[in-house]
Amino acid sequence: MRYKVVEVSLVVDDVIEGELNKWCNQGWQFDDIRFVSQDGVRRPTFAFLFFTHDGEPTTADAEPIQVPPVERTDGNEDSEA
Repeated sequence: MRYKVVEVSLVVDDVIEGELNKWCNQGWQFDDIRFVSQDGVRRPTFAFLFFTHDGEPTTADAEPIQVPPVERTDGNEDSEA
């Protein structure tokens, strides 16, 4: 069993629908959707779509994910003492 999590940063119906169709057409089974909201804001900030797939992992599944570095926004610099 393989799992896929897709982050949707523009939470509107046509974008979510597009992602669902894209991954389901590739053989993934939709499992769940989770919305993330900020306090006091009704519209979700982003959503996570969860999929499962029966079968063996492919070469593309084994490729490492490139994660961009996170910039600090608190104004503090890391320093070695």
